[in-house]
Amino acid sequence: MADITGDSLELARRCQADGKEWVVFCGVGFMGQSVKILDPDKRVLMPKIACCAMARMMDGSYFEESVQYMVDRGIAKENILPITYINSDASVKAKVGEMGGYVCTSSNAFKIIEKGLETGKRYFLYLIDVWGRTLLYKWD
Repeated sequence: MADITGDSLELARRCQADGKEWVVFCGVGFMGQSVKILDPDKRVLMPKIACCAMARMMDGSYFEESVQYMVDRGIAKENILPITYINSDASVKAKVGEMGGYVCTSSNAFKIIEKGLETGKRYFLYLIDVWGRTLLYKWD
């Protein structure tokens, strides 16, 4: 019944490319936010009650507190590389972008972490618990 199917990032990309003014999205809030990030003029209609538990785990103010916690312990802000998962709230993704960080998906998380390792910066990972553990075990 759907015109477009895929994972959250793929759906956002395909919605951006379709050229239509409206998107009726049957998904959770961060998915609609991802469409708006890629195409701010797109009108997104989606269920009001649809939410993602992960997107609610951290908002922009908690992200700032977490960065400040690292700074207070001697890590210069410019030496922090934040990485968040696509499921995070748009305010978190925006702050990650402001700091030159990355937003990853399940399909590119390993590549993003490897790219980040090349920077020599300290990491601030905000990932789903299982993904975070999987990534850390890979380099253990």
